[in-house]
Amino acid sequence: MIVTAESKEEALRQKLQGDIISRKASTIKRAPINWIWKNRLAKGKLTLLGGDPAMGKSQIALDMIARITTGTAWCDGTGVAPEGNCIILSAEDASDDTICPRLDAAGANDDRVHIISAVRWNGHNRSFNLKEDLELLEQKIKEIGNVVLILIDPITAYLGDKIDSHQTTAVRAILEPLAQFAETQQICILGITHPPKAQQQKAIQNFTGSFAFVAAARIALLAIEDVDFPADRKLLLGVKNNVGKLPDGIGYSIEVVTTKDSIETTHIEWDNDPVEITANEAIHATRASSSSKLQLGEDFLTSYLRNKVSAPAHEVVAEGIKHGFSEKTLNRAKKGAGIISERMNGFAGSGTWIWRLPY
Repeated sequence: MIVTAESKEEALRQKLQGDIISRKASTIKRAPINWIWKNRLAKGKLTLLGGDPAMGKSQIALDMIARITTGTAWCDGTGVAPEGNCIILSAEDASDDTICPRLDAAGANDDRVHIISAVRWNGHNRSFNLKEDLELLEQKIKEIGNVVLILIDPITAYLGDKIDSHQTTAVRAILEPLAQFAETQQICILGITHPPKAQQQKAIQNFTGSFAFVAAARIALLAIEDVDFPADRKLLLGVKNNVGKLPDGIGYSIEVVTTKDSIETTHIEWDNDPVEITANEAIHATRASSSSKLQLGEDFLTSYLRNKVSAPAHEVVAEGIKHGFSEKTLNRAKKGAGIISERMNGFAGSGTWIWRLPY
């Protein structure tokens, strides 16, 4: 048998059981980024929204959904949202007393909002799983039609029980198909994440778990407090944008409102004050402010207990709150100041905890 170059190539191809798919760049039709919200949300792309608890991340996402479902203007004047439907996957907030009242407060068209509660599989309900259920999600998208955005809040809740969110390889195995799914469906996927437990030096590190989360996202946004303004003002800042430029920051506050159904809830109130700080600068400012507040807390505890020698813990905390400290700050300051916490039977009631100076 004569072995030719062609037969060698065919034998190699059969051995590999595959082929490399390629296209000449000259044959690919050029397309602009299809922005939903300029430099923040784009069709076919994964956006991450991170930040500490109480920064209103879920309310920000529902404000976005409200504007999409009503086709109204974005708060920064960069255009009008494309009108369409949205899907919500939420593992932390109840639909009846939290999500829907917040949608009402934001002015959403709730006929265009579809909240997924579970997956029906072999006669049983189970949680949605990003690894197992993308085909079912595709069917739901076709059934609904004109889906513009899918909210996943938080994204770590839908990785599956066997996935360690800190393992880069495992996370990539979930997020890369998800990013491809967004591109194929031409839908924006907005994933909310929590911050890591340890404080980070850079904003790009301020997203939960493995760095694979922020690596997979084309756009990453950060919700953070504004330490240079009153305590209730917060900032939405750009951290990463691989398909455009970093957006300008926007200031906002979380306001309590009452819906038409007489339900008290919260929504985002955007402001027009300029934001010149970057995400990294905001991280550093927050760390500095936290350190300063902690030192003030240590000084307060030392001063308060100096004359009393010891006092019930609940009394000290109550007095500290009157002076503007949170209970969390006081507990951290207690450790820094070396305050000793002891359980004293018979002191101001049986089994009362007291705080005292170490000398």
